[in-house]
Amino acid sequence: MGRSSHEKIEYAKKLVGDGLLYEEIQKKLKDRYGSGMSNTTLKRMRENKSKIEDHSKRIGQLESQLTVFKKFYFELKEKMEKMEKEENSHSLENLKDNRGEEDGNES
Repeated sequence: MGRSSHEKIEYAKKLVGDGLLYEEIQKKLKDRYGSGMSNTTLKRMRENKSKIEDHSKRIGQLESQLTVFKKFYFELKEKMEKMEKEENSHSLENLKDNRGEEDGNES
C-alpha cells in the first residue's frame, strides 16, 4: 500500500469520525485524492469506530468497578487482620489463664 493510499484511509477514518455522510466523504476524497472509496469500506470504518467507542466506554466502567472492588478488598483485608490480631491476643490470654490455673492446681 503506497503512502497516498495510507493517507487516504487515514483521512477517510477522520471524516467518518467527524460524522460526515458517505456522500460528503466521497466528495472530499475525490477532491483530495482523485477517487473515492467504497461505501462498504466506509461503513466498516464507521462500525469499527462505534465498536471502539463502546469498548472504551466499557473499559471505563470496568476500571471504575475495579477501583471499588480494590477498595472493598483492602477494607476487608484490614478488618480480617484486625480480627486475627484480636483473636490471637485472646488466645494468648486464655493460654496464660490456663497455665495459671494449672499452677494453682499443682500446689
